Amino acid sequence: MASPVYVEDREFIITGSIGVAGYPDDGISTDTLLSNADAAMYLAKQVGKNTYRFYTEGMNERAAERLAMESRLRRALPKNELYIAYQPKVDLKSGYITGAEALLRWENDELGAVSPAEFIPLAEESGQILEIGEWVLRQVCHDLHTLDKNGFGDERIAVNISSRQIRREDFARQLTGILREYKVEPTRLKIEITESLLLSEDSHTIEVLQALRRMGVELSLDDFGTGYSSLSYLKRFPFTEIKIDRSFIRDIESDHSDKQLCQAIIAMATSLKLKVVGEGVENHGQLDFLRNYGAHSGQGFLFSKPVRIDEFITLIERGPFPLSA
Repeated sequence: MASPVYVEDREFIITGSIGVAGYPDDGISTDTLLSNADAAMYLAKQVGKNTYRFYTEGMNERAAERLAMESRLRRALPKNELYIAYQPKVDLKSGYITGAEALLRWENDELGAVSPAEFIPLAEESGQILEIGEWVLRQVCHDLHTLDKNGFGDERIAVNISSRQIRREDFARQLTGILREYKVEPTRLKIEITESLLLSEDSHTIEVLQALRRMGVELSLDDFGTGYSSLSYLKRFPFTEIKIDRSFIRDIESDHSDKQLCQAIIAMATSLKLKVVGEGVENHGQLDFLRNYGAHSGQGFLFSKPVRIDEFITLIERGPFPLSA
């Protein structure tokens, strides 16, 4: 299965997630064995896919919890439990907000605040991300009108797009329709994608990203440096920005390797005329490092946690953030 599959001159990479249950320890009947193997397969998918897991006691309980969570998530949109939180991106020269990242949040009646790390992978695996992702784009376009009335100016909102969305044949057309419906210029949006989406480098993904750039939508490479970072991505795909992952920013003051790596990323991006955003900025030492080495903007709790739109408007009205302790 590791070998690529070619269909009509297009290359596809397929992986397998395998669950194993053995007779008689894990079940005597065919139905029980298949059910337990299915539970093991879901665990293999949860830990990263393209691997295998043997059935153990307790897996059925976790599988039941997963199904319950999936069921609740399906009702989240109709019940208005999903909302968008905005985290500002701050210019490291002026301190002014120059954009924001739109982050999906879920507040469930029974579970309370559900971690995005828990429900977003579930939404992607179950296919719900397509409906939810469209709702996010619509909500951001709606919110842009509210933000503009409160001094947001011509800044861009960044939206995270999943691989399932970008690989839809009609994604660019869908986005164009939403922008027209809400009378929002494409230049007001920035699409953030992760390196994992680019692994196959299939022609459809390239075509979609190029179509977005022709529209005027900017493209940002998120979590740069954490996965399969390749300079070929920056050559083959029309990015305008890269975001240095928070795992490198966190120890930038004490870890010499992280410090050198961040310097190299900033220098490389600058030479390619790409903007650089430092994620997870939590103190002035990290801020000073990014400023001194030429990063364009920062994002993190030093400035603000992700907040609902009314709180974000308050941040805009306050003016520039102080850039010194």
